[in-house]
Amino acid sequence: MLDPLEIAQIRTQVEESLNETCSIKQRTKSNAGTGPATVEFDRATEVPCRRASEYKADEANVIGQSRSQEWITLTVPIDQSIEATDRVVMDSDGRNFEVVRVLTTEHQAFCKRVLCKAV
Repeated sequence: MLDPLEIAQIRTQVEESLNETCSIKQRTKSNAGTGPATVEFDRATEVPCRRASEYKADEANVIGQSRSQEWITLTVPIDQSIEATDRVVMDSDGRNFEVVRVLTTEHQAFCKRVLCKAV
């Protein structure tokens, strides 16, 4: 079993491999008097991350989405708050993705991975 110092060292190594940054926006519903609207608030900015193209049809089918849409797996530090329906904006190219599902379980203590679709 790894001790806390070893876990911290591995987390640091994983975070050093995150070669991009992004902003994570929390999306909430608001009633502004003219009906419901979606409002975005910055959850975090300049978050270290790594994106990988994702073309696994079985994952796309499980959540009932089209396989022809662009999908990515985004890796962020384990302590980063990120939830389904959050919006991710990549700092390098401004591309937007919606978080569809958090893939990380409690047993993956080094990083957090989320499945995202292009929007």
